[in-house]
Amino acid sequence: MDFANVELRFNPVFINRFLRQGPLQQLVFAIRISLVIACILLLSFTLYDFLQNRIEAETASMKLKNELARLAEDKSQDGAKKRKRVETDVTMAKNLFSGLSPKLPGKDVATPKLAPQIQLTLVGTFIADDVKESYAIIEDQKKKIQEDFSLNDLIFGEAKLVGIYPDKVEIDRNGVKEFLKLDENDDSDT
Repeated sequence: MDFANVELRFNPVFINRFLRQGPLQQLVFAIRISLVIACILLLSFTLYDFLQNRIEAETASMKLKNELARLAEDKSQDGAKKRKRVETDVTMAKNLFSGLSPKLPGKDVATPKLAPQIQLTLVGTFIADDVKESYAIIEDQKKKIQEDFSLNDLIFGEAKLVGIYPDKVEIDRNGVKEFLKLDENDDSDT
């Protein structure tokens, strides 16, 4: 590149004034210009970073709102299932319809006693960071139905769920602590 042919397009008065200044004044002027440019760049990067973080925060907020709405909807559906189950349990417990059936003359029907073992199977567990969101999927082997239960829920009217772990759950049946384990039919570990 030939510097002899380079034409400066600055105001000649400004250039003459700049060249007449001493080297220290020229250095101070160059440092001022450099600082102004550095401040502009710093402000630009700060603004860019701020806007990017704000967009990410709004996106995360929207995802959280959507997830909470979905969980609330799921919870209301689960509540309806549990209310229905409780209502039928109350009806069965009161034995409303047994008085209507006629007794057979001459035959005394023996009533079977309840089995000492709980007929429950642990199907799976979900462990969340928030303990309140953890749940276990348990199947009633007699009724062949599965439901999900959170901590302190009553499991099919037979036991209370007191602990949820990755491979097992802890239940309280009449004050006795028992465990239901995954892939096991025997739940009598104490």
